[in-house]
Amino acid sequence: MSGTRRSWRRAAVLGGAVLTLGVTAGCAAGTGGTAAPSGAGGADSGQTGQPGTAASTGSGTAAGEATAAGGAVFGTGTAGTSATAAGVERCHTGDLSTHLGTAALNRDSGVTGGTVPLVYTNTSNRTCTMYGFGGVDLRGPDDPNGPVYSLRRGANPQQDPASGGTPTLVTLAPGGTAHTLITFVTPSGDSVGSAGSTDWIPTEVVSTPPDETTQLTTPWLTGISVLRQDMATRVGTYISPVLPGSE
Repeated sequence: MSGTRRSWRRAAVLGGAVLTLGVTAGCAAGTGGTAAPSGAGGADSGQTGQPGTAASTGSGTAAGEATAAGGAVFGTGTAGTSATAAGVERCHTGDLSTHLGTAALNRDSGVTGGTVPLVYTNTSNRTCTMYGFGGVDLRGPDDPNGPVYSLRRGANPQQDPASGGTPTLVTLAPGGTAHTLITFVTPSGDSVGSAGSTDWIPTEVVSTPPDETTQLTTPWLTGISVLRQDMATRVGTYISPVLPGSE
């Protein structure tokens, strides 16, 4: 496991023993994207400056979608930047498929949850780049907060901008992979989420690649609930910038 992913797990402050969970949610290759609904994919001010470059190779499958939700740090949208490697165009939604990698669940007496990589695979025949934050929604059954949970970019960027991580320009050769790490909190004991939400189990992950406005969809982890924190100031469920590799 890369040092980058370990650092994001530490940021979750979940602690406890880590139980590796094989993903059974399904790994069917994603197909294309769908036009963003009205209000989705709202542009953010992405990170600027001279990005570093990380080459990514390998393979992957399947998919995710998203919608913007209010403030700049939530939900799906185009929170990347125009940064690209010299002569290499960015990855478009149609160049990519997504799937969830292997999840790691943390269980202790205080907080439960875990991490799972949302893996992007370059299914095109050209090299392309990804940089910064995309957008990720979890979608599922109806809930007091609604059926869509738009995940925050970075742990608590409003209070601690550094928690959003430092984006790296990732270059994907054909068949190469990059990933966004999803850190999530699950209910424990009698815990209740925003608006009285309890035992909410998403059915799918909907993601928008950085700087894009169309989405990809892949199944969520089978039987794994997520604590809704839609109204919380500080949250335990959030995403990382795009990182190289599949985990």
